[in-house]
Amino acid sequence: MMTKKLSVCFALIIVLAVLLACQSAQADTSTNAVASVNADNSTNTTTSVNTGTSSTTDTSAPSVDKSQYNLFNPTPMADMRDFSPDRPDKTDGPRTIDAGHLQLEMDLANYTDTRNTIQGDNARFQQYQIAPMELRLGITNNSEADLVMETYNIQKIHDYTADTKQYLEGYGDTDLKYKLNLSGNDTDGLATGLISYIKIPTNHDNLGNDSVEGGQSFTVDYPWGKFDIGAETEIDAARNIENNDFHAEFINSITVHRDIITDILNAYVEFYSDVPSNNDFPWIGTVDTGLILSITKNTEWDCGINIGVTRGAPQWNPFTGFSVRF
Repeated sequence: MMTKKLSVCFALIIVLAVLLACQSAQADTSTNAVASVNADNSTNTTTSVNTGTSSTTDTSAPSVDKSQYNLFNPTPMADMRDFSPDRPDKTDGPRTIDAGHLQLEMDLANYTDTRNTIQGDNARFQQYQIAPMELRLGITNNSEADLVMETYNIQKIHDYTADTKQYLEGYGDTDLKYKLNLSGNDTDGLATGLISYIKIPTNHDNLGNDSVEGGQSFTVDYPWGKFDIGAETEIDAARNIENNDFHAEFINSITVHRDIITDILNAYVEFYSDVPSNNDFPWIGTVDTGLILSITKNTEWDCGINIGVTRGAPQWNPFTGFSVRF
C-alpha cells in the first residue's frame, strides 16, 4: 500500500512540475514579448501610433468568432483548428473536435501479453483486439461527445498452476465520453480540458465484469520549444473483483512529443500509472513509445508499443492504427 501511495504522489508531482514549468515558460515568453514591444516602440513610435495596431496581438488567436458554430451549423473547413487526435498515446488531449465534424480514431490491430505471477499465481493472459475504435463528434466549438467501441476481442488465458486454458471472443464494452475544453482550444499555447466517461457493460462471452463504471479526468497540453508536453490526471470508480462494491483508481500520465521530420513524422515517449485504492488489483505502470506519420491534413497513421515496468502491468502491448477527420 505504501508503494501505491508513493506512486500516486510521484505521478502528481510530475504533473505539477509540468504545469509550473509551463507557467514559467509562458511568463518568460510574455516578458520577451514586452521587451520586444518596448524596443519596437522606441525605434518606430510614429508607425505604431498611425496604424493603431498593437504588436502584442496574439497571432494564434482565431480570426473569426467560432462560438456561432454547433452540431447543426458546422465549422467551415477554412476555420478548423489543426488536426489533433487523442491517439496513439494514452494521454488524452484537451482540444476538441470542431463543431459539426466527425473524427475516427482506430487500432487496426492491438496485442497484449500479460504474465501474472503475483500472490502465487502463474498465468498468462493474451488479448487480440481487432479494429477497436473511437468516434469523436464536435457538438459546440468547445465540446464533443465520443463513442468508444471494442469491436472484436480474443482472449486466451492459460493457468499453468491449474493446467487449464480458456478461450473467449466477441464484442467488448462500450464507453460514452464527453470532453469540455476549458482554455486554449484555438491557440497554440497552453490548453486545458475536462473529460467525463461512463462504461456500458455490453461485452459478450465474459469479456468484462458486467458493471457500469465511470470516471473524470483533467488534461493539459503545452508546446515547449521543439517539444509538446501533455499530462492527464484521472479518478475512476471501478468494480471490485468480488463484484460487490466499487473502489477508486488513480490514473496519471505524462507524454512528450517531438517532430523528427517537421509536420510529417512525430515521435513520443510516455509514462502511465494506474493505482487502485485497494489490494484487489496491482499497480500498473508502463513506459510507452511510438511514431506518428502525417498522411494528409486530416489523416495520420501510427504505431507503437507499451512496455510494462511493474509486476502487475502487461509485459508487451504493440499496436498500429490511424486517425481520420471528416
